[in-house]
Amino acid sequence: MSRYRRPNLYSVDIFPMRKLFRDVSGNIAIIAALMFALLVGAVGGGVDFSYANAVRVEMQAAADSAVLAASVPSLDDTKREAVAGTVFAAAMPPDHEFIEPPTVTVDLSEDGVVKIDASGRVATKFAKLIGFSSIDINASAVAAQSVRRPEIAFVLDVSGSMRAFMGVDRRINVLKQSTKTLIDTVNKNAVPSSPPAYAIVPFNMNVNVGAANTSFVTESTHALFAGTSWAGCVLERAGAGANSDAYNQFSSGADGKWHAYIWPPEPNSGGSCSNRSDGTNSGYLSVVTNPIGVYKAQTAGPNYNCVRHAITPLEEDPSAVKSAIDKLTAESNMGTIIAPGVAWGMRVLSESEPFTQGEPESKKVRKIIVVLTDGEQTTEAEYGTRPTCNAATNSVTPFEFDPQNFGLAGKKLTTYGARDEFSAYGFIRDSDPFGSNPASWSDVADDLYKVSMEACDNAKAYGTLGIEIFSIAVSADAGPGTKTYDLLKNCASDEAHFFYAADSKALETAFQKIADEIVSVHLTK
Repeated sequence: MSRYRRPNLYSVDIFPMRKLFRDVSGNIAIIAALMFALLVGAVGGGVDFSYANAVRVEMQAAADSAVLAASVPSLDDTKREAVAGTVFAAAMPPDHEFIEPPTVTVDLSEDGVVKIDASGRVATKFAKLIGFSSIDINASAVAAQSVRRPEIAFVLDVSGSMRAFMGVDRRINVLKQSTKTLIDTVNKNAVPSSPPAYAIVPFNMNVNVGAANTSFVTESTHALFAGTSWAGCVLERAGAGANSDAYNQFSSGADGKWHAYIWPPEPNSGGSCSNRSDGTNSGYLSVVTNPIGVYKAQTAGPNYNCVRHAITPLEEDPSAVKSAIDKLTAESNMGTIIAPGVAWGMRVLSESEPFTQGEPESKKVRKIIVVLTDGEQTTEAEYGTRPTCNAATNSVTPFEFDPQNFGLAGKKLTTYGARDEFSAYGFIRDSDPFGSNPASWSDVADDLYKVSMEACDNAKAYGTLGIEIFSIAVSADAGPGTKTYDLLKNCASDEAHFFYAADSKALETAFQKIADEIVSVHLTK
């Protein structure tokens, strides 16, 4: 019977095996080398791809910076690609191992949108061992204008000082051109679904609401308009109504109608009053009416010192708005007060009466006031325009001015004329409409500061979202150290919304920066 035998390993000839091992050792070395190369390529490739991803992150940041720079609304379209390339190159670190410089392309085919595509290729150090000599890197960025509808009220000083020169042109002309350029920039970059709208609120010491708007004005046919007609200016309501947007056509209080502007007849005998009577309280020495197309403010009679440029309510047609701007003139007058301009700027942006062109307040609408003036607030009397009017009397009927007869607050004046010029609030130093008992022209200036600051604060607190205010102080007359500079700086929504323009170039730049801010470019990708 056969039996299983475990092989005797000692009897096996192992020398052929040794020979085999000697024969394959060279192949193993080759294979090991190849495996090592693959291993280095794979592991090192991870380093290469990690580096490439870091470069891509930096390229994306550079593309974002470039698209925002190229999207500045006031930038000419022909310069956008060059600006994008310059900003992109500056933003990319110079030590990256690009095989060739990255390329940047700009797409402006869609209105209100700028697109940038950037691409490049970096060399590998390790992945080339496994066939990857380079890695492509791409980044893209898109910037678009805000879809919020901008409603902008330009509150513009058209007092006589705006005729002064800024370089080779007058302040009023630089203002007009800068305003029109802003409108062009905003409209050029507007989103079709949210068309911009603009209003113009010219002011000196008062505001003209338009002679056709008698529905919210009382006494537009007052007997003192005999021989002429109401020119459209209004007196500001007493007390809390002075800077308020509240309006109730049936109210007789602070939220009621505005009283037609009437400069009362002043004493005609023994003094130097600005707008003299015929010796009574019911008539004037002379009454002058402007011909059509003439905007002179100092016309004797009830409309004396009324700014003749009426408010242009919110209007989407830029041509119509620019046409109204072209008609603006700076006329000699008796002072400047900012408060009526800002208060009516707020009222034209409101959706409620008396002007109703504004959209209801919402996050889809951006309500903006741009207010500009070129000097200190004043009623001019401090400069000696009427040095002896407070000693003058009427030759027939004793002089009397009762603010309540004009819907104003303050004290009654009798017998003698006022030291101050008349304003939309009354004779401030004499009838004391603000109840501060001013004893000097400095006190009057303080009253003007307070009422104007209140107008700014009311506008900024409008509704639930508020009105955004940009302010511009023009010339050294409104420069650092003046009350107007401080007022406008505090009136602005924040420090970045305030501009000081000492010359025409600075004024143009201020409007350009405001336009860029209004368009509000933001990244969408």
